[in-house]
Amino acid sequence: MNITIIGLGYVGLTTSLVFANANFNVTCIDKDEEKIKQLKRKKMPFYEKDCQELLINSYNKLTFTTNYKKISKSDVIFICVGTPLNSKNDLDISSIIDVIKNIDKNILNNKIITICIRSTILPGTCNKLRKYLKHCNVNILHNPEFLSQGTAINDFINAKRIVIGSDNNESLQVIINLYNKILNFYNVRIPIVIMNTKEAEMVKFMANSYLAIRLSFINEMSNLCKKLDINVENVVEGVKYDERIGGKYFKSGIGYGGSCLPKDTRAILNYSNKKKSSLKLVKSAIEINDLQLKKCFEEIKKVFPNLSDKIVAILGLTFKANTDDIRNSCSLYLTDRLINEKANINVYDPKGIDSFKKIYGNKIKYYNNIDECILNCDVIIIATEWENIKSYDFDSINTTKKVFIYDFKNCINLKNKNYSNITYWSLGGN
Repeated sequence: MNITIIGLGYVGLTTSLVFANANFNVTCIDKDEEKIKQLKRKKMPFYEKDCQELLINSYNKLTFTTNYKKISKSDVIFICVGTPLNSKNDLDISSIIDVIKNIDKNILNNKIITICIRSTILPGTCNKLRKYLKHCNVNILHNPEFLSQGTAINDFINAKRIVIGSDNNESLQVIINLYNKILNFYNVRIPIVIMNTKEAEMVKFMANSYLAIRLSFINEMSNLCKKLDINVENVVEGVKYDERIGGKYFKSGIGYGGSCLPKDTRAILNYSNKKKSSLKLVKSAIEINDLQLKKCFEEIKKVFPNLSDKIVAILGLTFKANTDDIRNSCSLYLTDRLINEKANINVYDPKGIDSFKKIYGNKIKYYNNIDECILNCDVIIIATEWENIKSYDFDSINTTKKVFIYDFKNCINLKNKNYSNITYWSLGGN
């Protein structure tokens, strides 16, 4: 079976590596020539755990190119290009349309092709895309991905489920057979859930909307507990053993970020309004999440009404640990606010500094270690749960001036919280 994967972002490249490692020959297409050159040099264009090793080990099974003529021998084509949110809160599927048109130009007339879209798309999109195909032997399926950045390879190999949406039995069987070979290679058992394309397109929106609602709920409860001098983490401990609830996605913090939850919730809310079936819970989750960012910053302003010339260290720039992705990171919001307040800003992150430099240039100072970043600071903000940030000995800070630590991820263990020169504040503790 000849496989082509188009779009080499987090989803596309991860998918390519997992397939290649399972001994499939995979043609990988992306319009970014620099990315292709980098991959040909056996170098990952972004950081994702285990990917660099897989790229090197599976390199002989991979072909990297910008040329769509390479797809002429393909049996299955996976589309993994981005579908960003536009200014109207619609998903921009123009990249998918461009890919479909290029596929149509380069496939053989008598070739039966299965196109499997992994990109996030709204219900009904597969049907709309069919009008761009002139070849009757091409079928479009939807195979939503459920990969978390930082654990994408493991999430793929040990997925909780594989969802395939198809309106064509022949192409459906092609994808089922492909995944069965993958599962046999990795010796795992994963349920394959079959449905029509429209239902499959809805799956990820329902999943991510629920997770966003859950995160916003725990943040609201955390804010109430804080006012009542209650440790919300102890309350969660008393709740999570209920099998109907559990403990995952039940940790208070500054709010969710990244490329999925903010985008998907806004897209499905906008879509539901157009269909005159408004999702009030999703709308509330978005509003609560936006408000949580502002509330956290206001905690700093309570102590420092005037931040001008204060030295503030932000520890963690990526939206979560174990990735270099800063999209919708809380640190972007915090940095913008601090710049407006004319604060002196120091930042540290194991992987996200280069991305931050592209946005902020010399407006802030960048550090490669925590010690230098927090030296002589008035305020320290914990914004990402990197392991070395969580394990850092903040009790050992040697300072003669008052230092305020704001733990916006509830992740550090400060033993001496009453140390005279250090004031510790967290969202969930008391």
